[in-house]
Amino acid sequence: CRGSFHPLRFLDVAPSKPDEVVAMTTEMDLVRLRLSQGEDPRCLVREPTRLEAPQQGSEDELRIFVENVVGLLFVFSCGTISAFDLTSLRLRYSVETPETADSELFARWDYGRHFLAYFQDGKSVRIWDSPTGQNRGFVKATSALLCCDLTHLKSVHESFLEGGPRAGERGIVATLEVDGVIRGYFEDCIEDKKNG
Repeated sequence: CRGSFHPLRFLDVAPSKPDEVVAMTTEMDLVRLRLSQGEDPRCLVREPTRLEAPQQGSEDELRIFVENVVGLLFVFSCGTISAFDLTSLRLRYSVETPETADSELFARWDYGRHFLAYFQDGKSVRIWDSPTGQNRGFVKATSALLCCDLTHLKSVHESFLEGGPRAGERGIVATLEVDGVIRGYFEDCIEDKKNG
């Protein structure tokens, strides 16, 4: 893992710290490299993923994203989202995407809490817990999705009355659909996890 940094040896690369990157090799191994000015890159960790490689020339592509708040690296490939520990690069969990489609898969994070995934022009949004991968439910769009996002709303009064720092938080999913309407869904209105 020593030597010069050759981008063609990697399917995707993402910064994880100011002087470190994580990358997926063409052999489907995850690596964490330290890049110091004037020095060759130093491999800190290399871990095989056992993930299926995207077929060359197919619409499937592999992408990686770092979520530093929960210390995870997310790999999007072949209809699966896999979360790896950012330090050890070992698999923590995998989830399936909401539907299969020929369009691009998008994801959004409410950092440290949840993330969602959807296909542009799809009609389904799936939400998961970021640290654990637990299914948090889904939203069925009225028409094809253009974009989607999620956040949370915290009422200090509700939190104080219910006795916990997260007791008053409600997740919110917002969609923009091809009919031009922006729709909002509160966590308690998101459809049951088991029915999606």
